[in-house]
Amino acid sequence: MVTAIAPRAFIDVAFVAAQAVRLIRRIAEIYDEIRRFSGVAYVSSLQRHLATLPGVLAWAWDALRPAMVSGVIPETGWRLGGSLRLTPAAGFAVEQSIPHYSQVSNVINPANGWYPLTSLAGFAVTCAWAAAAMADTSTQVAIVFK
Repeated sequence: MVTAIAPRAFIDVAFVAAQAVRLIRRIAEIYDEIRRFSGVAYVSSLQRHLATLPGVLAWAWDALRPAMVSGVIPETGWRLGGSLRLTPAAGFAVEQSIPHYSQVSNVINPANGWYPLTSLAGFAVTCAWAAAAMADTSTQVAIVFK
């Protein structure tokens, strides 16, 4: 079997890879600013969801950044959080409302020794799988869990 490789395809792949790296860096910069200005060491699920929608995270951050930098939003959040009184019973009630599944033996988070991949490492894994899939279509790739 003979396969022709067009030089234009390499240019397209290089362009897409460069754009992906640029977007990953921009999202990392926004996450860093969110952490710094909010005073919290993690980025919430809402911001992570906004990052999955093209351009929405940057748009939202550009709109909220002045209020975050001036301290209006963080101070209001801390003031509201300070005025909110929760009892231990409320905490237990929330914990009991979370469904527990017998097939899940451990929650995947850094506190339990699981460290998720960074954006760039996740992109590299995706590229590796794509390259493996395109390398030879006659072989099957199997994932073995131990």
